Amino acid sequence: MIAPKRFLGFCVFLLSLNALPIFAASKPFTEEFPEVKKYLFQEPHSPFYLGFGVSPIAIMASKIFFSADMFEINVITEHWDINALTASLGFAIARDDFANSRHFTFRIAPKYRIAPYLSVGPMVGAEFVSFPNLQARINKAGYFSNFEPFSSHGLIFGAEASELFHFGEEYLFKITELIYKQTYSVTTTSDGWSFNYALDSVSLDPTPIKPSWVFLMQFSMLF
Repeated sequence: MIAPKRFLGFCVFLLSLNALPIFAASKPFTEEFPEVKKYLFQEPHSPFYLGFGVSPIAIMASKIFFSADMFEINVITEHWDINALTASLGFAIARDDFANSRHFTFRIAPKYRIAPYLSVGPMVGAEFVSFPNLQARINKAGYFSNFEPFSSHGLIFGAEASELFHFGEEYLFKITELIYKQTYSVTTTSDGWSFNYALDSVSLDPTPIKPSWVFLMQFSMLF
């Protein structure tokens, strides 16, 4: 004879087997009652974005200029689109070989979002420039260094505008228009040494290597 407790447990087991198809066919709770979704906790999306970009369109005086971002750090909120730090490497091609240059820049730009997809703001940064085909040396008080490829550095400042577009759920596509002024020196170093160039034409007229205004358009992918 089956014990009452075992018989009761056996009945519950049979009922649960019969109920399995019902539970399997039932929809998730949030689909049965979609109005409760707004009360559920959702983890906020991080405002930090990393990215990279290229600048196929750029103007630097009379040179053809190309650059690419090695990395970008952006902070994007409801009202701000902040370029926290961008490091770029660029190459400028001139008519004269000695004026070809390489540019390594750091820049930041706190931009305010004046529209859902548009933000504008000031930009400031630093630039390191080198001319691999132009030999130069420095001198001061009768002392001279050896000739080596000319290089200099300086601050850059200007303005930046960006347009943001959603690319899927996790990515942003950004178009940036940037204009800035170069300030590196072609006459003296920061500690008072003077530049002497191996080419007499550059010593007489350094215009082809002087700093200028730069305008570029950049396309970036943020994630």
